[in-house]
Amino acid sequence: MLDAIISIERKSYRLIGRLSTFAIEINGRQVARMAIGDKVEIPVKSGSNYVKVKGTKADIEVNLQSGERVRLLVDLGTRDSITIID
Repeated sequence: MLDAIISIERKSYRLIGRLSTFAIEINGRQVARMAIGDKVEIPVKSGSNYVKVKGTKADIEVNLQSGERVRLLVDLGTRDSITIID
């Protein structure tokens, strides 16, 4: 049962040579493609969820309770990262 939400935002600046769009994977399955400034909400199962930007080193594992929502920020600027913003 999908009973939690992962909300993902992409930092909105543009760097030459960086990915203009990229795929988001959760638990090894592609769930979205994001462009600069995009925001997506993905329903997931509660428990441990592994989030990765395909083709980069950006990844994070989040543990969610039923009904919980987490917001993540993807930054492919100076370093590839995904951080929890609330």
